Amino acid sequence: MFTNQRYLSSSVDDLPVKTQLFLWHLIDSMPASVAKASEQFFDLSVAMMDGKPVQRIEHYQKSPAFEQVVFIEADGSIFECKLTACDTGSISLLARK
Repeated sequence: MFTNQRYLSSSVDDLPVKTQLFLWHLIDSMPASVAKASEQFFDLSVAMMDGKPVQRIEHYQKSPAFEQVVFIEADGSIFECKLTACDTGSISLLARK
């Protein structure tokens, strides 16, 4: 899963490239013990750490169940949105829900 060509919908254009690449990295770095589902979900929100805003990313899939939450420093704007990555078999697409 997710080893084919990767694309972004135009709804994701406003996300920093660093964030886009990090989302793909989260999929790539899932534990080998977890079977990757063809749909991966991301909930982006704002969190505060040491009095500074950071990007909170909740990455999950529904079946088999998997969830992880990570925090990254913000390069400018912090986004609050929901995204989906889908592997169709021939391509992988990251889009805003």
